[in-house]
Amino acid sequence: MEIWVLFAVVAAATQALRTAVQRRMVTPLGSSGAAYIRFSYACPIAWLCLVFYIGMTGASLAGLPFAFWAWINIAALTQVIFTILLVQLFSHRSFAAAVAFSKTEVLQTAIFEALILGVVVTVQTGFAIALGVFATMMLALVKTNLSIDHIEIAKKGVKAFS
Repeated sequence: MEIWVLFAVVAAATQALRTAVQRRMVTPLGSSGAAYIRFSYACPIAWLCLVFYIGMTGASLAGLPFAFWAWINIAALTQVIFTILLVQLFSHRSFAAAVAFSKTEVLQTAIFEALILGVVVTVQTGFAIALGVFATMMLALVKTNLSIDHIEIAKKGVKAFS
């Protein structure tokens, strides 16, 4: 087995563990507190990894322009905001549905990549993304009382307003 497979499995397991712990922390700490612990533990580890890398390779930090740091801070802020929203979602829906909604990031990435960089995904990739989003929606609806009757009632309501 190649080393990257081991790292991928360990990363997935620790991410699932972190998310489960975060869910349990909502009651004693609230959504913001549960989200805070995610980042408060990650920051020192990130700095340790950077120092370790620089020490092992002898590399130096590159001089980066202001625009880089502006985009990094915007990304960091949105990551914190959406983590708080994800933690709040844990208390409103099932754990599986909340995690499923967080996995729509592939669709969001494809959309932003097309809008910002002008790179459009291939047909096969687009189909895979659409299938993933459809599966996410199905998973989110598992614990709801939605049925075909509800859909028919909604259609009648839409027709009444048109």
